[in-house]
Amino acid sequence: MHLLGHPPDPAAVGAVIDEVRWRFDLDADLTSFQTLAAGDPLLGPAVERRRGMRVNAFQSLYEFLVITVVLQNATVRRSVQMMENLFAGFGGRAAFDGRELSCFWEPARLAAAPEEDLRGLKVGYRATTLLRQAAAFRGGGLDERDLRRLGKDHLTPIWCRRRRSWLRRGGAGGRGACWPPTTSSRTCSGGTARSRSPGSGS
Repeated sequence: MHLLGHPPDPAAVGAVIDEVRWRFDLDADLTSFQTLAAGDPLLGPAVERRRGMRVNAFQSLYEFLVITVVLQNATVRRSVQMMENLFAGFGGRAAFDGRELSCFWEPARLAAAPEEDLRGLKVGYRATTLLRQAAAFRGGGLDERDLRRLGKDHLTPIWCRRRRSWLRRGGAGGRGACWPPTTSSRTCSGGTARSRSPGSGS
């Protein structure tokens, strides 16, 4: 078999490799944790069965923040309903392996929507925050790759200082607002596709 085409751009290949390393947390050194867990009668066997497992990142920073907003002050069922409404209003659909997938929208599409349209999707007061988020990310205005390069030691104090201001302006409340974009949330770039069974409400 012969594959025809141009050799990939080395810069593009490097960018893909960096993204994969970030998404799957491949640079994390688990040695000390695995050594510590090995001596625990309960934790040891569980860690051994999942040896090498890392925190992955299937969401972009924008997608992570949208989900954070729809989770605030709502039951899981209510949050799922809001996400379904947002997918129906702004997202797309894709078919894969016999399943229908809901795909996230581009921030610019939501940013251009009137607030009344968002409220019509039953997201309530969250409409204002969702619009502000989308405006911040529209056209690459907020580049999460730049945030990654800063590192969590630099980002966490900035995030916490801004949290109070964000809350005063109606941002995501409680714990959701203070989650910094570190390896704990594994913020990343790229789109998200979510499995959706036909006819299901989740």
